[in-house]
Amino acid sequence: MGAIDRGVREIRRLAVRAAGEQRAQGTLEYALVFCMLLAIVLGLAAIWKAGEQGLFARLVEDAASHGLDPLGVLDILLY
Repeated sequence: MGAIDRGVREIRRLAVRAAGEQRAQGTLEYALVFCMLLAIVLGLAAIWKAGEQGLFARLVEDAASHGLDPLGVLDILLY
């Protein structure tokens, strides 16, 4: 019976170790997903703030300003 008891104890030890590794992997995956979602939320907040401050409107004005002066038509035609 001694050999069987040692075998059962070894199997239990390995099962506990495997369960601990699975929990650690789950924790790591949760942390990575949380960091990715946080980065997405912060990126969207930055885009929202830039739009709220008029950054995109200024960029559009700067890009379209060559069409508002008298030489703008010539510039467009030469492009």
